[in-house]
Amino acid sequence: MKKLILLLFIPLVSFGQEITIVSVEDEPVIFSEETIDFINGYGFSEGNIGDSQKIYVDFDNDGNKDIISMIAGDPYNPFTLCIFLWDESQGKYIDNHEYLMLTQGESMLFNNTVADFNSDGLNDIYVAIENYHGEPGQEPDYYPENSYYMPGHLFLNNGQGFDSQFIDDSTYGDGSYPKFSDGYVLDIDGDGIIEIINPSINDHPENTPLNSYLVTSYEVNSNNEISYSFLMPWEDTFGAQDINDDTFNVRAGIVRDYNNRTYIQYVGFQEDLANGCKRYHPEVSIYEKELDANGQPILYNKFRLERNEEIQNFNSFVSRDSFYIDDLDNDGSEEIIIQMTNDCEMGAGLAVFDNEGNEITDLWFEDGDNMGNSANGFHFVDLNNDGKKDIIMVSNYNDNYNDTVLYLNNGEKFEKKIVETDHQWNFPVDSNGDGYYEIMTSSSSDSKLYFLDYSNALGISDFQTGIKIYPNPSFDYINISADSNLEAILYDFLGKELIRENVTDKLDISSLEKGTYILNLSDGINTSTHKIIKE
Repeated sequence: MKKLILLLFIPLVSFGQEITIVSVEDEPVIFSEETIDFINGYGFSEGNIGDSQKIYVDFDNDGNKDIISMIAGDPYNPFTLCIFLWDESQGKYIDNHEYLMLTQGESMLFNNTVADFNSDGLNDIYVAIENYHGEPGQEPDYYPENSYYMPGHLFLNNGQGFDSQFIDDSTYGDGSYPKFSDGYVLDIDGDGIIEIINPSINDHPENTPLNSYLVTSYEVNSNNEISYSFLMPWEDTFGAQDINDDTFNVRAGIVRDYNNRTYIQYVGFQEDLANGCKRYHPEVSIYEKELDANGQPILYNKFRLERNEEIQNFNSFVSRDSFYIDDLDNDGSEEIIIQMTNDCEMGAGLAVFDNEGNEITDLWFEDGDNMGNSANGFHFVDLNNDGKKDIIMVSNYNDNYNDTVLYLNNGEKFEKKIVETDHQWNFPVDSNGDGYYEIMTSSSSDSKLYFLDYSNALGISDFQTGIKIYPNPSFDYINISADSNLEAILYDFLGKELIRENVTDKLDISSLEKGTYILNLSDGINTSTHKIIKE
């Protein structure tokens, strides 16, 4: 019965239309003169905001999302990161030089790692640090001897800039640091405190025996003191025969929040193939937001992502900008979507699994539409403001370098769409706050912002395209922009009606618990349905 109720909310659409470019902003970001002088002093060119390593978040709590990006770096110098605050009067992202960041090591900004860690009302930033990629023996002096790793960096906001420190100064007997090549921020135990999660599976001198825990959780108190604990003990549920240190490598764990549970994808075990390559068998563990008597998150479910080799025969998976969870078709059950690749061959592809780990890629993509060249991951957002999550590939995915590949979710399948740009890296932003995403592209020299018209992309009715809902997700209010007054009915995923009222401009959702809801809007004749996320 639950599935029938929800399916009635999904609007009918026709397929096969295209996305059009409305306009292009040639200089969406502006550098301060102080920052330009600083990076030029290191010999770097000005005006480039990096590749896909960006965080899109309201850093200064003014209601507008900002961009945090790496702008310069090489293995032999500290990496430079900037915060570009959205300036509504100029319609651009403006560099605030006071918040320039330097990292001792190669910074990693593939996840939103911004939060108020010490509860002082100001947003802080955690920056994960990748392993050294320069010539052996040429490491900067700040690297310990015989080590290619540095600790993650914690930047605590003092209101006028950052105070910086390592997240963890623990070392092994030879003086080397644990690995901090990725990071996530979430409330893993439901106590209202945001933790910094290092999914190093768990490379730490105090974590013995090795590989016994999937993550290290770090907390920062009001005195800026850091404590940590090892969480999510791993057990060989599926009978892996050859577990070794390389199996649980540092970049093999991805942690996400969904519907008030924590999901983590990681390598379960690896299998040696006859051609000398390896096949990885990823596992997913799902945890409740509470701890058991031993102080460990309570395991809700665990399964392996079982691939159907008749659909595609990939032997590995992308371990960044991948692994997302959402109810793609609004039927009350979540799906998992990842990007997979081959270690020994070129090529990549998107894969979809149900909530028990069975591959259903063929149900969501036309034959071959999910395949591409690059294995750099994807962004997963509601691009066209219809309440369903879409996909934009991080980098060029077609043979044509100028093709930016998007996949719009029509509620039944992902439809492949092409937007012709002239840059390599893609990042979605809603710069004008209308609920529709623009594409920010960047190359080795500059950036551009493409404003798009999605109205004909799925053949959606004029009524639905005339409605704009933002921000989504939201903490308190959902703004609803439409040509007429509407009746709004909000349901939970069991089909229970929670709110029914007439709206002219906004809907108050502040009393709702965190989670995903279905919003039905009607003018008395036409109806549209949207998925709403309460944070």
